[in-house]
Amino acid sequence: MKNTPWQRFKKIVAAAEPSYALFALAMLFLVITETFPFLYPLLLKNILDALNQGINLKSYAIIYAIILIVHTLLLYGKTFFGVIISANATYTLRKKLIHHINSISLLDVRKYSTGNWISRLSADMDVLGVMFRDGILELVSNALLLTFSIAFMFWQEPRLAIFTMIFFPAMMLITVYFRRRLKHQQIKYRQRLSSLTGFIQELLPAIPLMQVFGKQAFLTEKFASEQKSYQKAGINWSKSFAAFFPLIQSFSDLSLIACYAGGLWWISQGSISVGSLVAFVWVASIYTRPLRDLSNRINQVQTSLVAGDRVLVALETGKVEYRGRNKLDPQPHSPAVRFHGVSFAYQASQPVLDSVSFSVPANSFCALAGRSGQGKSTILHLLSRLYAPQTGEIEIFGQNIAEIEAAELKSCSAYISQDPFLFAGSVKENILLGAEFCPELFDQALERARISEMLDKLPQGIDTQIGAQGIEVSRGQRQLIACARAFYRNPQILLLDEPVASVDSQTEHLLQAAVAELLENRTALVVSHRVSTLTKADIVVFLDSQKRVFTASHAELAQNNAEYAQMFAKS
Repeated sequence: MKNTPWQRFKKIVAAAEPSYALFALAMLFLVITETFPFLYPLLLKNILDALNQGINLKSYAIIYAIILIVHTLLLYGKTFFGVIISANATYTLRKKLIHHINSISLLDVRKYSTGNWISRLSADMDVLGVMFRDGILELVSNALLLTFSIAFMFWQEPRLAIFTMIFFPAMMLITVYFRRRLKHQQIKYRQRLSSLTGFIQELLPAIPLMQVFGKQAFLTEKFASEQKSYQKAGINWSKSFAAFFPLIQSFSDLSLIACYAGGLWWISQGSISVGSLVAFVWVASIYTRPLRDLSNRINQVQTSLVAGDRVLVALETGKVEYRGRNKLDPQPHSPAVRFHGVSFAYQASQPVLDSVSFSVPANSFCALAGRSGQGKSTILHLLSRLYAPQTGEIEIFGQNIAEIEAAELKSCSAYISQDPFLFAGSVKENILLGAEFCPELFDQALERARISEMLDKLPQGIDTQIGAQGIEVSRGQRQLIACARAFYRNPQILLLDEPVASVDSQTEHLLQAAVAELLENRTALVVSHRVSTLTKADIVVFLDSQKRVFTASHAELAQNNAEYAQMFAKS
């Protein structure tokens, strides 16, 4: 059963966790504010009806000025509270979504493209901000104005009120029809915007490659295709909205014409005074204003509901992986790492690991070997809890990692990949990664990571800004920073995914020395295709092409396993 717009709206508001006290205060300001527009026509009616009786215009001018000043202050308060509510709501939603992304499995994160996530965290949040700032309050404001104006018109002149509202049912039917139509087109529009954002995210890093291969025209054509789809969705939505607004505007104008026609007729019959008609027309213009503005507000709320649905779907994507509440409590004589019957697949039909079992004793060096695609890096990802196994158990020091508190689990290990990720910031910030700064430990980490020579070449040393994803430093320098990061954490378990691959010979020498020191007195799992690394390992876990697992020393595997021996011979 599909949720109604009201149910969807309540879900969005509940997720944003607004301050209901602040919201109530804003509503109080709103109710008081919307009564003031009806004081002006009453004041004018009294002035016009009393013109022939000699009135004190100065006193009326003072009253008008007081009403105007108070009304202005109330409008300021309403707007101010709307901005605060909007800022708090979008802050809460963004924080929730980022926390959710950080808590779910990478398999769930990758259900959406990077551009899709960016769209939900930026464009969709901005749309929701407008809803909380303007949409909700203005919709309530319009509803109050409409209610008060109708009540005022029937109180002043019931016959003229009926005459003025003759087109009201037609306007409501038009609104209901276009609300449904605009909803579907808005969904398509947001989807195309998300797709375009994702394409741009992928396009920018690909520009150098396309230039090298002379494929700029190909890239431009692909972008033009994405842009065309987005443009078409936007035009379709704009067409519907363009038809909606003039129709509402036309019926609003017809309502005022009916009001004038009826009013002039009854004036000619002596049924009402000129002052009464002027006051009534003023209120009738207030009555038509929310009807005209309703088109904008309906579109705004419709857009916000679509954006809110996308955010809610994102918040409900996947399941939170970290449910563990236990502290790490190493069990005596337990292996540092133990995989027991672990199976995992990125796609259900293509298992990567199938009932994998092996153990790694504490303070030993374990090399993970096998052909590409056999699941070596996946083992490190599972041990880091970037993914959760579909079956089986993974233990560290005798405890199931699914039962260990997330922060506790992360603090006991460090991971260095082939191409470590660096944030836009300084070298120092990338080594600390939010950890508390200890000068003594930091200097030790720099020295042990052999990074001093690199820092001497940087303009501001450890305070040098290295750009988004470390673009200002080389791949080898990024690896040295990652090593320093690992030294500073001082982990019990070290996870390395070919850390010396694809670097120059000088940097490789520094990295090998740094990695060798990192391995001392630690449990290490290292993915490697290098025979020199395999021969140094205490244990080699070999994943063959049949998804079988063999655990032995390098020499034993080279002698007893034909596939391993063939790989060793080729090396």
